[in-house]
Amino acid sequence: MSRKKISLCASLFLAIQICEPVKATPVPGIDLPQLTSDASLIVVGQVISIREENRERHEIGGTFMLARELSAILRVDRTLKGEPKAEVTFKFLMPDLSVGYRGIDNDQFGIFFLLSKSEELSLASPYHPFLVARRDGCLTEGSGLARVISELSCVIQSPNTSVRQRYEAIRALESARTPESTAVLQKAAREHVAPLNHIGASILLARNDVSALAIVEDAWMRSSSFVINSEGMRSEGHLGHSIEGIKDSSAIPSLTRLFVSEDVIVRRGVVRALRNIKAETAIKPLAGALDDSDWEVRWGAVMGLAAIAGPDKDGNSWYPAYDAFKENERLYLDHWREWLQQRMRNR
Repeated sequence: MSRKKISLCASLFLAIQICEPVKATPVPGIDLPQLTSDASLIVVGQVISIREENRERHEIGGTFMLARELSAILRVDRTLKGEPKAEVTFKFLMPDLSVGYRGIDNDQFGIFFLLSKSEELSLASPYHPFLVARRDGCLTEGSGLARVISELSCVIQSPNTSVRQRYEAIRALESARTPESTAVLQKAAREHVAPLNHIGASILLARNDVSALAIVEDAWMRSSSFVINSEGMRSEGHLGHSIEGIKDSSAIPSLTRLFVSEDVIVRRGVVRALRNIKAETAIKPLAGALDDSDWEVRWGAVMGLAAIAGPDKDGNSWYPAYDAFKENERLYLDHWREWLQQRMRNR
């Protein structure tokens, strides 16, 4: 079975799906720092053979199910963590049922994350056994995580990689909130074409880096959704969710302009960001949001104003929970409109 393709349709990220989907299976998002820390050996290389050793029941996710135990031989081109080797053998399970494990193809090339246990190598994560890598050399240095980030940067910046490969590399950096990762994403936001630059910028915004906010503001006004079709991968997503990660008051002018967006997800993200910022300059756009057509935007505006104003003279915060606002929305809207009018009179 050494030449047989071993694969499993699985979700790689929240927005990516490989081949035709079977029943949706929740897959843990990739935690790149944790994956790098857990792995005993991280190498860039290519699988040169896969062999099935047995098929029996294994406990997977608290359930016993049939699974094939496979053994793969990996040619090592570069070692990012651990002792350098020319070739390694590792074992992995492929359950008969779809549980979100990512399959490994014979001839698969990438960054492999392996765990040493009982003198055998296995996958550090069956959900994310490898990441995309460039075949030609990539200069890396520093810690294991820094070297993995450098490898992904080489993929993103290479003129010889596909849209799918660049997209996978950008998304893999999402969980790595390090200066090295941020620098790579900033470069991608500046230099790539849509939607890759917008995706990089949205990841930065989610970590409160507004350096690329101007790049995506126009895109959000027109359309915040994106679709990528490349090499058998179809990815659909929405860039508006990242707005709520903004906590930098310098973004308020852009956020105010985004309130005219017809996309309700964008407006919800904006009001959550303004609530997080808690600045006096956020009061005016929050006041306008009290009249939004979407009740969640109106609720967010009330919550934002309450966060800025604090308790009233009687000690009431007027900071409603979700259900309380739904049950008595008019009470809260009227209170904050009156508060705004009083504030104007006192100026």
